[in-house]
Amino acid sequence: MVSVAQQLHEELFAEALTSPSNQPTYQAEPEILRRYGERAIDVLKSHDAEVRPLIRKLSLETSNAEPYDRNMKVIIGDTPTVYGLRLGFVKKGGFIMPVLHRIPIGKVFGSYNKDTDTLTVHYGIFNEFAADDPERASLENMGIEYQSPKTVLTHERAHRLQHENGALDKYNWRDAIEGLATVATEYLLKKPQQVYQSAQGLARNLIEKFGFKNTFRGDIPPAYRAAPNPVPLN
Repeated sequence: MVSVAQQLHEELFAEALTSPSNQPTYQAEPEILRRYGERAIDVLKSHDAEVRPLIRKLSLETSNAEPYDRNMKVIIGDTPTVYGLRLGFVKKGGFIMPVLHRIPIGKVFGSYNKDTDTLTVHYGIFNEFAADDPERASLENMGIEYQSPKTVLTHERAHRLQHENGALDKYNWRDAIEGLATVATEYLLKKPQQVYQSAQGLARNLIEKFGFKNTFRGDIPPAYRAAPNPVPLN
């Protein structure tokens, strides 16, 4: 049975989520806006609305504070692709000539920039626009699975919480930061995350030693927050 106090708290939170003073600014990069108009922003808002209650849970459990989205920007755009070179051959003037082909081998699905308080996600992760992503088929054929909007937004919003509680500045160790955000995403979505496997292992070792709350916030001894030669965990 839900108490009156708890019900009131939930009602106030629901009101806070829609309050103009606690809304992020949703934007689309110019090319995305040109292609899809305001629909791109509406799709982004809709998916982010599913994630915000999850991030609220994480914020309460790690900082005992409600999340505050004012001044934050959430952008749908065309994020960077990682390219590699593949050797091929062409026939030219009776000769077989080697040629290097530039091919996509990886994709940044989302990012968070603490200096500008900006979260950017790739338009191709949304089913509404996936068919227009020219690299999606090639990447998936190489075994690179496109992450869902919920996964990407949850992961990047976890990074924002790490910024708010100071963890991004406390850790001098990218694997720890990525691993903790991935473990938090897995916890919130109740779904195994297949990315940053080694970083997840590192994060879980730290959590086992210091607890999730302290580790996520970076409130652990400095010797355990630095790379490349941290204090052994065993």
